[in-house]
Amino acid sequence: LAPPALDLAFLVDSTGSMGDELAYVNAEVASIVERVRDALPAVDVRVGATFYRDRGDRRPLEQIPFTPDVATFTSHLAHVTASGGGDYPEDLHAGLAAALTTLDWERRQAVRVLVVIGDAPPQRYGDATYDARDAMRDASRRGIRILPVAASGANRVVEALFRAMGVT
Repeated sequence: LAPPALDLAFLVDSTGSMGDELAYVNAEVASIVERVRDALPAVDVRVGATFYRDRGDRRPLEQIPFTPDVATFTSHLAHVTASGGGDYPEDLHAGLAAALTTLDWERRQAVRVLVVIGDAPPQRYGDATYDARDAMRDASRRGIRILPVAASGANRVVEALFRAMGVT
């Protein structure tokens, strides 16, 4: 029995090293949604995204709210550019917080998926109030499945964290 709705969100590290991955998401999201809609025509599909960088970057966070209109989504996505960063860790924790707490996730019975794409471990800010453990607890409690994708350049710390997020 298919669920009535699917919320598919992307959380993407959009620092300078992630240009190729950002282009890939932009090129593939319409095809992904089309395949889901073909397989499950009765399911309402919405897509949304959160993009994160580092605190000092010009645009540390950007979001595209959930929408059923894939053309509008990809149009907005085309304007997101990979920039900033400069050091290896990025503000993944702020990205997780934004994706899980500010996107308007479907409230009725639905499949909720957050695809996390990144190549760097989280920046450790002393005043951060939300981290990956909080994100895993929130996702589990709210029925949001986290699907991490480690991009090229990811080290063992990233791999371990992404594996942990993937089992929630």
